Amino acid sequence: MKGRFTYCLFILGAGLFYLFYNGYLSFLIFIFILTVPLISFLLSLIGYFQTHLEVSLDHSVIHLNEEAKVTIKRSQTKLFPVGKITFSFLYDQPLSTIHQSQDYAFEDEEIHIILNAQHCGNIKIQIYHVYFSDYFSLISLKKRSRQTLSLMVLPPLLNIEATIEQLNCQTHQNVYYDPHHPGDDYSELFDIRSYQEGDALNRIHWKLSMKSRNLMVKEGSLPIDDHILLTFCLTHQADQNDRILSLFHSLATYLCLQKIPFDIQYKVLRHHDVITHSFVRLEQYETYFQELLTFPLEKEYIFSDLSDQTHYSEHYHVNEWGISENGILIGGEDNEHRS
Repeated sequence: MKGRFTYCLFILGAGLFYLFYNGYLSFLIFIFILTVPLISFLLSLIGYFQTHLEVSLDHSVIHLNEEAKVTIKRSQTKLFPVGKITFSFLYDQPLSTIHQSQDYAFEDEEIHIILNAQHCGNIKIQIYHVYFSDYFSLISLKKRSRQTLSLMVLPPLLNIEATIEQLNCQTHQNVYYDPHHPGDDYSELFDIRSYQEGDALNRIHWKLSMKSRNLMVKEGSLPIDDHILLTFCLTHQADQNDRILSLFHSLATYLCLQKIPFDIQYKVLRHHDVITHSFVRLEQYETYFQELLTFPLEKEYIFSDLSDQTHYSEHYHVNEWGISENGILIGGEDNEHRS
């Protein structure tokens, strides 16, 4: 805008100069002033097609309250460079409902933007609305740029050993049986099969053998002593969600390190489906947890009012008040971060 205003003043001055000092020189000056935008545009057009923006991150995964540096670098021809480059920088974190946009202009070959991870979740970084101006800032050309990067902000692991002792993960109050694998507990039958050499005689099902006229053997079931369900419920307050995610992530990580299998369950409102994922390996859980942090908050994926929980020996739910075991709050105290 400033360049166009200045150019208009030059045209006005050249026109007055030509009117009051009519001559060959004043005419050439007036014509030159009129053709300046066209000449500047043609020279800038070369740089427009040969100039590109490259966006990079120094880290793709950081923890809460850490910093990440975004570098936007321009690569252009040195013979006919563009006059000015401006762009819009979008910072979008759906989980915490943060949407920020800011305009930047290149004053050097690179621009560095420092991001402070104030909340957990996946941050989408996008460069868009890129404008290339000529040398006199008279004409701007828009160039499409849909470069998108992702920055994952993980919650810190908390020291919850004292809470874990209250959770009593090694409960044996209820015994459940694996429907897919046989075991040595004959109080529940897994299957009945034909007799094979080496089978114990006390495992023969005599009544069924007499009916079928073949020896049939009972197979026992495999007990499952620890079948744990983890759920959590987010709020619409980003600070509370950071606390909830820290407690949940710390609890799930502890179970993985102790090699205690557990399920994570949530409901998708749009389809009314209950989704269940089972974990025992830390690598598998960490991959899934990062995927979970990309869920937008407004879709409200996570719920505590899940209907089918009867086959779980323990249900641990995390909300803004802490960790509850089977509906009883036991983990609401402030915990210190792991060193």
